Amino acid sequence: LAWNTNNLTVNGSISVVSAAAPAPHFTKIGITGTTLTIQGTNGTSNGQYVLLQSTNLALPLNQWSPALTNSFDSNGNFNLSTNIVSPNNPREFYRLKTQ
Repeated sequence: LAWNTNNLTVNGSISVVSAAAPAPHFTKIGITGTTLTIQGTNGTSNGQYVLLQSTNLALPLNQWSPALTNSFDSNGNFNLSTNIVSPNNPREFYRLKTQ
């Protein structure tokens, strides 16, 4: 929760509002051969996510390719390991999209 002080100078009132939850983020990334391993936190308990990938960071998000879909655990954490690294691509970018 957080304080909303927008009306403090207008009518002297304050109110309590929901604070924005932190966005999911990566906490550890590793590559072994063609296997990408990513760990992260701050997801919605048991909610779904999609790992998106692109070789072009400037592409709009809706043009990134879905690499895999999975669920956060009951604490909002995730741990994924998948064979999606291509030795033919000099660089690849990954982003987590929540459902």
